[in-house]
Amino acid sequence: MRNVFVTVLAVCFLTVGTALAADAPALKIGVVDMQTILTKSDYAQAVEKQMEAKYGKEREDLNKRGEALKKKAEALKNPKASEEKRLDFIKSKQDLDQKARTFMHKLEQEQVKLRQEMFVLASSAAYEVARSKGYNLVMEITAVIYADKPMDLTQEVLEEFNKQYKAKKNDTKSESKAKEKDKAKNEIKDKEKAKDADKEKDKEAAKSDDKEKAKEAAKTEAKEKDAAKSDDKEKADAKDKDAAKDKDAAKEKDAAKGEGKGKKTAKGKAKGKDQDKESKSDDKAKSDDKAKSEDKPKSEDKPKDDKEKKAD
Repeated sequence: MRNVFVTVLAVCFLTVGTALAADAPALKIGVVDMQTILTKSDYAQAVEKQMEAKYGKEREDLNKRGEALKKKAEALKNPKASEEKRLDFIKSKQDLDQKARTFMHKLEQEQVKLRQEMFVLASSAAYEVARSKGYNLVMEITAVIYADKPMDLTQEVLEEFNKQYKAKKNDTKSESKAKEKDKAKNEIKDKEKAKDADKEKDKEAAKSDDKEKAKEAAKTEAKEKDAAKSDDKEKADAKDKDAAKDKDAAKEKDAAKGEGKGKKTAKGKAKGKDQDKESKSDDKAKSDDKAKSEDKPKSEDKPKDDKEKKAD
C-alpha cells in the first residue's frame, strides 16, 4: 500500500514537472533502498542484538522442544506405540504450538515497533541528504522500475542515518545520564527528607520518651510518697500499738501492784486477826494463869496428902 502511494506521488511529481518543464529547471530525482537501511544500519544491528538478548533464550527453548517432539513423532510411527504415548504427544504438540504462536506474536509486535522507529529515522536521513544535495524527489527503490546508478542515494542516506542514530544514541545517553542524575538528586533529597523525618520522629520520640519518663518519675515519686506515708502510718500505728502495749503493761503492773497491796492488806488483816486471836489467846492464857494464881492459895490451905506428908 505504501509503495503504491509512493508510486502515485512520484507520477504526480513527474506530471507536474513535465507541465512546468518549460519554465522550471529539470527535476533532480533520487532513489533509496530502505530495506538496506533497515537491515544494515548501526541501528538495525543494535536492534538485532537487543532482540537476541531479549528473546534468544526463549526461541532456543522452543526449538529444543520442537526437536524433541520430532523424535517422539518418529517413535510413534511404530505400530506398537501405546495410545497413552500418542495422547501425550498430541497434548505436548498443542502446548508447544500455542507457546510458539504467543512467542511469534510478541516478537512481531516488538519488531514492528522498532522498525517504525527506524523508518522515522531513515526518512529523516533521506530528507537531509535530499535537501543538502538539492534533490527534488527521493523515492523508495522498490517503487521504481529503473534508475541510473548516480540516482541511488542509499549509501549517503545510510551514512546520514548512522550519524543521526549516533547523535540520538548520545542524546539518549545524555538524557539517561540526566535522568539518572536527576534520579540521584531526587534520591539524595528523598534521603535528606527521610533523615529530617527520622530526626523529627526521633525528636517526637524523645519528647514522648521524656514525657513517659516524667510520668514514670511522677508515678515513682507518688509511689514513694505513698510508701513514705504508708511507712509513717505503719510507724505511727506501731508506735500507738507500742504505747497501747506500754499502757496496758502499766495497767497490768498497776493492777499487779494493786493485787499485791490487796494481798498484803488481806495478809495484814489475816495477820492482824491472827495477832488478835493470839492476843486474845494470850489474854485468855493470862486470865487463866491469873485465875490459877488466884486459885493457888485456896489449894495450899487444903490438907497435905500422904505424899506431901512423907516429903515433909
